[in-house]
Amino acid sequence: MTTNEYGTVSADALAPSSKKVSSVERLGLRYGLYTALGLAAYFMLMALFGLSQNLWLRMFNFIIMGTGVLLTLRKLYSGAAKPDYYRGLAAGMITAVVGTISFAVFMTIYLSIDTAMMKVIKESIYHARFMNPFIISVGLCIEGILSGYIITFTAMQWYKEGRLKQLKS
Repeated sequence: MTTNEYGTVSADALAPSSKKVSSVERLGLRYGLYTALGLAAYFMLMALFGLSQNLWLRMFNFIIMGTGVLLTLRKLYSGAAKPDYYRGLAAGMITAVVGTISFAVFMTIYLSIDTAMMKVIKESIYHARFMNPFIISVGLCIEGILSGYIITFTAMQWYKEGRLKQLKS
């Protein structure tokens, strides 16, 4: 710790290192993009088998999101001498946001091209005359980001410092 001439700790000593912040952001970005690729691949696989119009199969997106968040946290804590709860929350949430927004952009483009899929969605939703690919993608963002946050908060209960000490011993 560094102190000034008055014996108080300087602000530089209290500031988090930029290396830690960037690694959390980089990790969240990387695994968020992997999550988005997984979501897009799953959707395209469903489309290939003619199942993309079964809207209930999107429940498996939760499993893909959970896998992305858990892999992010596992990578973050794999070499951590002292785990930091808030860094884990940030990494999981960045993963959820990046993965969901990237997938929503993909779905906006896809629904703009596949008008038959858009028609099925409109027929299955009450008051759907205002639905368009952008509005559906906003809904996907809300659904995906919230589920990613829930997964992150739940997983972080497992990765709390006390639990990690039990796992390492």
